[in-house]
Amino acid sequence: SVQSEFRDAGYAYSDDGGSSWVFPGVLDPGVFRTYPVLGTDLDGNVYYYSQTTESDRYIAHLFKSADGGRTWSPKLYAYGGSKGWFDIDRTDSPSRGSIYASWYPGGGCCDDAIFNRSLNGGAEFSVPVTIPSSPYFGTVAVGPNGDVFVAGLADHALVVARSINAKDATRKPTFPPAVEVDLGGTLEFGNPDHDSPNPGGEGSGAL
Repeated sequence: SVQSEFRDAGYAYSDDGGSSWVFPGVLDPGVFRTYPVLGTDLDGNVYYYSQTTESDRYIAHLFKSADGGRTWSPKLYAYGGSKGWFDIDRTDSPSRGSIYASWYPGGGCCDDAIFNRSLNGGAEFSVPVTIPSSPYFGTVAVGPNGDVFVAGLADHALVVARSINAKDATRKPTFPPAVEVDLGGTLEFGNPDHDSPNPGGEGSGAL
């Protein structure tokens, strides 16, 4: 119901290019999950990144499918927090397949540490590190040479932070100061002038 805030991590798969879908159910029955993010690697694995709560903290789990979304691995602890995002290195480089994630610092697993990575396909994630300006409500992207970008909001400005060593398995990821960018707009929260499509659900933001 749109009047309920409860939601599961549902999934479906298609064998005919999206013309029809099979809906087996949910990944973690009876567990509240939200802010799902999907990704794929160059080997055809599908990843489902999902937020939940544990001991009054927001955390994330990663589910992995090696058969096109038909079956999924048990949940893999990914640290995390609210409104997280992740990306996978799809370059033809030694860092290929690495997974990078970032999230909103408030109420998350690790205070101001909001970025981590997995170098083994999500089997385990590194202890999170900080990013200058702590960009949040944004996204993560991997560049063509494996550099990692985290974009989001910081002090009412839109910023981008770039790490050139997150791809290096022998080094702890670091980020220089984030750079402010002008995208011609601001991040707005809620929609007081229009009826929400989910009046009983959680708040939303829009860029």
